[in-house]
Amino acid sequence: MEDSEGSNNSDYGENNIGHELQSLIEELGFIDPLAVMTILILIIKYLLKRNYHYKKLLML
Repeated sequence: MEDSEGSNNSDYGENNIGHELQSLIEELGFIDPLAVMTILILIIKYLLKRNYHYKKLLML
């Protein structure tokens, strides 16, 4: 049961990040979504090279 709860929390975290990012893009309006995605990808690649675990990335 704990495993399913953990995966549900992980799914929620991923969905929540996507929702928050979309809300930010809509709120600011003038920001190019492709530029935001590119910046996030660069940040994630940088952190992964530094051996950050994906769960730590979700908590940033």
